Amino acid sequence: MQSNNKPSSFNSTLIGLPKNRSVEKVILFIESYIEVFHKEYNITSNEKGLNHQFILCMNSYVGDETFFFHHENVEDPQNGNSAQSDIGVFIRGTQKAFFVLEAKRLDSTIQKYREKEYVLRDNGGGIERFKKEIHGIGLTYVGMIGYMQTDNFESWLEKINAYIDEEILSSSSSELNWKDKDKLILEKSNKLFSTYKSQHQCKTKDISMYHIWIDLI
Repeated sequence: MQSNNKPSSFNSTLIGLPKNRSVEKVILFIESYIEVFHKEYNITSNEKGLNHQFILCMNSYVGDETFFFHHENVEDPQNGNSAQSDIGVFIRGTQKAFFVLEAKRLDSTIQKYREKEYVLRDNGGGIERFKKEIHGIGLTYVGMIGYMQTDNFESWLEKINAYIDEEILSSSSSELNWKDKDKLILEKSNKLFSTYKSQHQCKTKDISMYHIWIDLI
């Protein structure tokens, strides 16, 4: 399944870099292999299957990079009931992820009770789980992946930010405050993917969030 057409190599010696620089190198790596993921891997309609294929793709190409991707990263290995983030990124030889991502489908045909789950849900949606510090424990830079299966990037950005506006007006959780900075800001967009950034006030800290939306239509 691997292709010989590897994008330009990365100088990914992450140890010693500022945390945001390390994360940005991972984001650039992911962006470089989105087309491979789309063309060479079996794109399914379910979230777990998509995460499985995505991580297989990324790890197939890490080569001599200093990092790798891990599926269903346990936030606290000492706790048998620990929450799990969808994807953890580790520097080789270390035991704690320096970057974690939660992934959600962007699909307007999804069940009504799940329509806002990129932002929040009864048992914790994507952004909400980071704000509640269920995911990304101890991290200040975290990420989200959106698997876009219907509509387009522009309409999803409008929807997601509208859901956040609703929380700004009246938060569903007494634990959380939502502000304009929680809304996604476009970084770049092309036919394969679109990226965004957002800033969030969590229960005990502030975090920066990177969003990568992949067009799977």
